Amino acid sequence: MSDTFFLIVGILVSLIGFICLFAGITLRMQCTKKIEAVIQNVKQKHHVVMLKAIIAYHHIFHYEEEGKTYTHTAEIFSFRPKKYVVGNPLTVWINPKKPSEYCFSTHIGSLVGDVAIMVAGLTLVVCYFL
Repeated sequence: MSDTFFLIVGILVSLIGFICLFAGITLRMQCTKKIEAVIQNVKQKHHVVMLKAIIAYHHIFHYEEEGKTYTHTAEIFSFRPKKYVVGNPLTVWINPKKPSEYCFSTHIGSLVGDVAIMVAGLTLVVCYFL
């Protein structure tokens, strides 16, 4: 393949990583109100990772803010079914101006995956110029 192909792929991957990183940081800066949600349901999802079948548990939770109930399916996985139990509290941070927006962590360190994507793309770009 040509070097130009890797340059274009590197630029696109870097851009995607940057957009995800920027969106994640923006959301975490807006989610300033700490609340306790309640785990409503835990669903099993079957996945195949590296040719191995894995059962992951997706968590459905709800919380009330300003008299309205919000229900979400967590985008986090727990490979241990007992980690989160139905009826137990779950700490989330919400955006006070838009209570439907939430995040589980306000720590920037939780954006490591987005940084890794951006670095992978930048590596391809740098390799083009070497």
